[in-house]
Amino acid sequence: MDDIAPVLLEELQDAFKRELEADSRADTLLNMIRNGKATYETAGNYAEQVANALTATLGSHLSGDVLPDGKLYWNLADRVLRPLLERDHALVSEAAVQVQTALNQAAGIGIKAQVPPLNTNRVDGLLNMAAAAQYDEAAPQLLQAIPTFSRAVVDDSLKANVDFQGKAGLYPKIIRTAESHCCEWCSRLAGVYEYPGVPKDVYRRHARCRCVVEYDPGTGKRSGKRQDVWTKRWTGPGESDKIKARRAVGLFGGEAKDPKVLMARSSGQPGATDGHSVLNSVEPIDFGNKRAVADAVSAFLQQHSDSPVEHAIVISPNGHIYRLTGIHGSVNTSLVGEDALRGSIGAHNHPVWDGFNSGDSFSREDVIFSVEHKTGMEYLTSGVRRNAFVYNGELSPQEMYEAYNRARDEVRQKMFEGLLDSEFEQEETVRLLATQLEGFEFHERL
Repeated sequence: MDDIAPVLLEELQDAFKRELEADSRADTLLNMIRNGKATYETAGNYAEQVANALTATLGSHLSGDVLPDGKLYWNLADRVLRPLLERDHALVSEAAVQVQTALNQAAGIGIKAQVPPLNTNRVDGLLNMAAAAQYDEAAPQLLQAIPTFSRAVVDDSLKANVDFQGKAGLYPKIIRTAESHCCEWCSRLAGVYEYPGVPKDVYRRHARCRCVVEYDPGTGKRSGKRQDVWTKRWTGPGESDKIKARRAVGLFGGEAKDPKVLMARSSGQPGATDGHSVLNSVEPIDFGNKRAVADAVSAFLQQHSDSPVEHAIVISPNGHIYRLTGIHGSVNTSLVGEDALRGSIGAHNHPVWDGFNSGDSFSREDVIFSVEHKTGMEYLTSGVRRNAFVYNGELSPQEMYEAYNRARDEVRQKMFEGLLDSEFEQEETVRLLATQLEGFEFHERL
């Protein structure tokens, strides 16, 4: 039998390169990293784009039809799949090192950024997964695992640099803050860890984990100076050592989106999807009939108060009600189309946190989306929570982005200082915005 490995590998490597070069999002992120304007969030997002390019390559160019007996035998996987995974690691680790170099320079640390070593156990695990059955049967699980492999390289970089700085006489810390809707496992990991007492699990993430991980470089004098590894904001010891905030937007799967990054557009037809959310149905409704609209909102809030994934409705002035289903952490209502959103009444749910009777209130992305698309009243249900807000002011999406961040930082500061005892950071932020912004109304306990 002919040795297919060299030809197959060359084909896959070329396709992988083409996929990545054609990805404008990856190119934008890489330019930010190279220009020293990136954070660990940027590196994580770039890792995801690299993974997407690799999974697209494997999905399009590798199948049981081109493999002996329809199987990617381990020795073949070792010669074909391993080099691709090594290339993924090389691209992502290089990006993470450049990010760490910028962080070190900003903190005045004259230490070279460390390159995370390739985790060969993870690679072997993926090879075993691919070779365990007929390739077409094993492929779905393999393709789902590659993004986690790619993202883990960024976490490995953070760990390698914390370990190295600690051994060099600094006192680096990792601060992990549990995110909204987080699981019990993530909740247990929340806390402040100083080298060398940093558990390995602090660097671990499950799928769609959004927990905030902060990096405190230390100085040898334990100054407490700290930089958020995503926002690049430096904080002093008065803030960092009293951290009590439990909810924030994190690294993977739910990046802190700049409002200038527009969401996918859609014609608003049933079946429209972005790969995570789907537009299930479009039904007629008399938008001018306040009773009918109120009944539709009320029914939705009751139906989805305890749903484990996010759902949404958009009641549009065009006389239609759109029903959508998303994932655990988001639902993309832009699938209904730009025209349908303007002036609409919307509602969505947030899954209930484990151990609580509700989830948190409106996120920054929820508020900016409303401003971006000029929607009307937005409703939220989550367990016992029933909230609503509407904004009729003149702020642009960018200005609202900044206003929300300022209010959130004020809430966090009060939490750090023990002046505010609340598990719900987003609720406190939106409540504060209603007192600060003209035209912003927040309604509670509906």
